[in-house]
Amino acid sequence: MEKRDFKILFLDDEINDKNSNVAELAFDTIKKAGYSIEAVSKMSDVIEAYYQKYYHLFILDIDMGEVKDSTKERGTVAGEFLKRLSSISNVIVFSGAGEFDDWLHVANYH
Repeated sequence: MEKRDFKILFLDDEINDKNSNVAELAFDTIKKAGYSIEAVSKMSDVIEAYYQKYYHLFILDIDMGEVKDSTKERGTVAGEFLKRLSSISNVIVFSGAGEFDDWLHVANYH
């Protein structure tokens, strides 16, 4: 499989935040490496994308608490949803600022 055929969905609420460019740097690095990557800023966008198109990899920010969204929870709202995703795709959960409880929640869902 060619890199450009490997589809990645990247979730982060700070992807375009000029005060915090960690997510933007990660996104740009993956894109420059030649992978097909798209960015979304809400968990509901991930859920919608899941039903619209196949992604080989989902990269999800754990700390989405400040985002107004229909899911009304952090990126970890994906608990059961992550289980479903990981059965057909790979999932990476990351954060620059997630709280300890967030990581425990994600760890419980693998």
